[in-house]
Formats: sequence, structure tokens, C-alpha cells
Amino acid sequence: MIYEFPLAVLFLVLVVLLSGGLMWWFHIPKKQLKLLLSFSAAYLLSITFSTILPEVFDHGNNNKLHAIVILGGFFLQIILEAFSHGIEHGHYHIHPEKSALGYILPLSASLYIHSFLEGLPLHGTNPIDNPIYWGIILHNIPIAFAYVTLMLGLGIKKKLAWLFLGIFSIITPLGWFTGSFLSNIENLENIHGWALSLTIGIFLHISTTIIFETTENHRYNLQKLITILIGFILGLLPILAHP
Repeated sequence: MIYEFPLAVLFLVLVVLLSGGLMWWFHIPKKQLKLLLSFSAAYLLSITFSTILPEVFDHGNNNKLHAIVILGGFFLQIILEAFSHGIEHGHYHIHPEKSALGYILPLSASLYIHSFLEGLPLHGTNPIDNPIYWGIILHNIPIAFAYVTLMLGLGIKKKLAWLFLGIFSIITPLGWFTGSFLSNIENLENIHGWALSLTIGIFLHISTTIIFETTENHRYNLQKLITILIGFILGLLPILAHP
């Protein structure tokens, strides 16, 4: 449908703005935030193994190089988190003694790079049928919660906080547009596969970190186990529906 693409982009933007905007009026308890993170992480891990990895290695021209790119994406996320302080998996640490802008600017830059890279493999796909698209949406909701909560705790002015949130909301679509643009350049037609490999590495790091960090004394309670199981099952639905 002609309206499918702009509506999908608009939905990506609105999910972030609405989720983050709610934090000015509501407070999400950390326990519920952890459950939401566990669900989104389980979904990301499930689609990575069931959908994205098979696509890369079934159609990739050089599987060894794709494996290296996957590891590169994993390592890149480690570097990004040195500056983001774990905001990608819902962590926020309020340090009132530090400069608010000095703390939020590198954190935001790292978050934006993360979100931009996640958007690259969306090009050339039907977003409604693309599990990566829904995985990013599920992933961005708790990030927006944590991002705005952090800015409120740091005393960032409301207009500036909305600006940071607004930039975050358009970064993934910007990565989507960039992937589409690059795929039309000669010798870059296969960028989709490389972008998928990079995303696999990022997803593997994010999802495993969240799942392991949602344990208490290395033990799962029943509520967390059920939440993770539901995320796994939903991630498997595409291959169960189209075996």
C-alpha cells in the first residue's frame, strides 16, 4: 500500500514521543520497567536466532565476513555503552553532582548512534511484516521511559528534554532512509546483508545483557520467566506461521 511506509515511519516516531512524554505525568516502577525490558529482550533474541541469522547466512555471499561483522556489532555496542551508561537496556544513573549537559550529551550521542544503526536494515522490507521493525518498537519504549526519567532527574529543562527526545524519535527512521539511499549506490546493493549482520551483533549484546541483568542473585522469579517465555514465543511466530 502507498501509505504503508509513511505510516510505519510515523508510528516509529510517535511511539518514542508518547512513551517518553508520559514520564512527565506518570512514574513507571522499576519492577514493571524490568519486566518490559525482559519481554523486549526476549523478543529481540528470539527473532535474531529464528529470523535474522538464517536470512544472513542463507543469502550471504561471504559467511565468514558476515560472522566478523556480527562480532563487530557486538563489540561496537560495548564501546557505545561506555558513553551511554546502559540507557539502551533501561539503565539510568542520576548523578546530581555532575554537569547535566556534560552527562546527557555523550549519553545521547551514543544512544543516537545505536538507534541509527538499528534502522539501517529496515530498508527494502515491508515494515508491518518485518519482526525487526516490531523489535525496535518494543525496544524503544522502555528506552524512552528511562531516557526521560534520567533527564528529569538531572534537572534538564523541559524544552531541551523534548528536543533530545524528538531527535531520538527520528534517528531510527533516519537510519532507515540512509540504508535505502546507500542500497541504490553502485557496489553497495548488498548493504542490507551487512546492516543485518551489524544489527545481529547489537541485538545479541542488548538482549543477553538485559536478560542476565533481570536476575536477582542469579535466580529468576516466575513472573520474569513467564515474561521472557512470552517474548520468545512471539519472536518465533513468523517462522511458525510460515515454516
